[in-house]
Amino acid sequence: MACSKNLILSVNSQNLKTFFTKKIISNYKYWMDGIITSEIRNSGRREGYEITTLKGKKSVLASVKILSDISFNKYAVNKSALEDSALKTIKAAMDEGKIILIDEVGSIALLSDEFIRQVRDALSSQLPVLLIVRAGAKTFLNTLSVMNETKIYNMTKDNYSEIEKEVDSWFEFWIDRTKKNG
Repeated sequence: MACSKNLILSVNSQNLKTFFTKKIISNYKYWMDGIITSEIRNSGRREGYEITTLKGKKSVLASVKILSDISFNKYAVNKSALEDSALKTIKAAMDEGKIILIDEVGSIALLSDEFIRQVRDALSSQLPVLLIVRAGAKTFLNTLSVMNETKIYNMTKDNYSEIEKEVDSWFEFWIDRTKKNG
């Protein structure tokens, strides 16, 4: 059975994305490395975003509480979170031959040319990549849809179980292939 090298998930709900990524990491962490992006909340209000590597290193990506020359909407952006922590983690995953998780590429991530170049290198490499993008990122999804060996799914609450099975099959395929080649 052949399987697409790159798997792109467009997710329409922050809660669904968080639940899904935690489950994937719990099941397949040994075989992958990468980053997850999550909201920073205080008293129920979103104050920004942070990047966490799968090894546990956290960096504030954007916040209403930091100062920066770069901003997106109401958030000041910490570009070094992308260009240091995230970039180095993706490079390390590539060097180690791991399945690469990149959660998530959104508008803030697009502010870093270096980060986008690294994501493009990962997607063009021989390694499998699970990339999560926010729903509605049509321009970005259209660009990804023309890449060879790339499958895109739009995950919703209604099709979660079906997509979860597809993603599990994708991971099992690449883990088996890694075992055979490794």
